[in-house]
Amino acid sequence: MTTVKSLKVFKYQVAKLARQKDANLYHCYCYGNIFRIATAKKVMDFDFTDFKSEERIIHFMMIAIAILKKHLNK
Repeated sequence: MTTVKSLKVFKYQVAKLARQKDANLYHCYCYGNIFRIATAKKVMDFDFTDFKSEERIIHFMMIAIAILKKHLNK
């Protein structure tokens, strides 16, 4: 599990997951303060416990989904 501290590191980790070979299906879901992205080969959990604002958490999730969509369209 990765504790999210900054947007830059979060974007890097999501992009790294998206660039996996044969990663063409992503399953994203949220439970509590944990956001999970799963592929056929790997699962990554992002912990947003340190964040006070739900809007900021949702903003980070939207960025992650946009990064994943960008890699699917290549």
